[in-house]
Amino acid sequence: IRSAPQITQRPLSSVSEGDFLILATDGVWDYLSDQNAVDLVNRARKNGSNPAEAVVDATLELAAARFGIAREQLVAMPTGRQRRRIHDDATVIVVDLHQAAQASTASATVARSRL
Repeated sequence: IRSAPQITQRPLSSVSEGDFLILATDGVWDYLSDQNAVDLVNRARKNGSNPAEAVVDATLELAAARFGIAREQLVAMPTGRQRRRIHDDATVIVVDLHQAAQASTASATVARSRL
C-alpha cells in the first residue's frame, strides 16, 4: 500500500459558506474521483440529506455494478471474505468547515458500510 496524499493548508478563518472536508477510507476512492465525491456532497447538502451517506451509497452502487450485481445483493451479502473481494471498507466523514470556523465545535456527518 502506498499513499500520495493531497495536502492543502489554510486557516479556518479563510473558509467560505459551503466549504467542507471529506475524510474517507480507500474503499471510497477505489470507485469515486475527488470531483465525484464533491458533487455528491454538494447535491446531498442541497437536498437536505446526509452527505456522508450519499458518498457511501454511491460507492456501494458502483462496486455492485462493477461485479454485475444489484446493490441490494451486495448489501445482503454476509460480512467476510466474499464481500471483501467486491469492495473494501467505505467509511466517510464530511466536516462543514464554515460551521467549524464559526463555532467551537465542528459539524460532521458520518457513514460507514459494513464488511
